[in-house]
Amino acid sequence: YRRVGGYEASKLEAHFAVIRYMQGAGAAYSIVHPATVCGDSVRGLLVWQGAGPTRSVVLRAGTTVVTLSGMATAGISKLVGSEIMVRGVRVTPRDLVVSDYVVRAFNDVPAVDGVVVDARTVRLTDGGTLQRVPLPASLQEMRGARVWVAVKDGKPHAYGLVDAR
Repeated sequence: YRRVGGYEASKLEAHFAVIRYMQGAGAAYSIVHPATVCGDSVRGLLVWQGAGPTRSVVLRAGTTVVTLSGMATAGISKLVGSEIMVRGVRVTPRDLVVSDYVVRAFNDVPAVDGVVVDARTVRLTDGGTLQRVPLPASLQEMRGARVWVAVKDGKPHAYGLVDAR
């Protein structure tokens, strides 16, 4: 559920449950997926809004402030200052229920968001392809963890942990 979001995960569970059931019954079957999961995406800067106990993290996309909600936003506050792309379903023009997100930049430096495979490789969050990345020493041994790294002039400029897994 953490990797793809609740809605997508439930569709995957149902897909494999149907396969198990039909194979167990020895019946012929076909599975049709009539459409991919649709939704909205917004790219912007994560910022704090408000003060004290009412302070929250919002996405500033140009002059628009978008409130982010949903289970996928757990822990997103540690990414404040990052430019991210969020995907989900818009409830109102200024409220998005997030299904997933990807870190795109930090302080205008392009970032890579993915799961650490080895000391120099991550599997990209938004496509699953492998990419060589100059990981800082503190991230190199975190195999399986989702991290982001902003790379400038071939070196890690800024980085962080998204999910330890």
